[in-house]
Amino acid sequence: MAYLFLLTGIVVRNNGDFDEEDKNDVPLLRFDISKKFSKSEYAELQDNSFCTQLTALDDRKLLTKAAQVILKEAEENCSVLSNGLFEYHWKRAMEQLSWMEIKAGKLV
Repeated sequence: MAYLFLLTGIVVRNNGDFDEEDKNDVPLLRFDISKKFSKSEYAELQDNSFCTQLTALDDRKLLTKAAQVILKEAEENCSVLSNGLFEYHWKRAMEQLSWMEIKAGKLV
């Protein structure tokens, strides 16, 4: 199965949209998972968007590693039923990944 993975968005730590003028705001990243059916056809999964503890300021190599982990888990945990509906056991796996963060230069 193929999935489209997007590591997107910048949101505030506590209060909605990121405000770069507020020195207390942290630009957190969000990821979305969609099912790829063809080169140009994707289906969004229900409840497919997850805020992370990763920031837009984190090391790019570690963010790339985080993206690889998220995509691997999406591929291993999401499946499509014969009627075209998605099984939702993947959601728990994605929720757990949303708690990933970088501490002391390591992805945890």
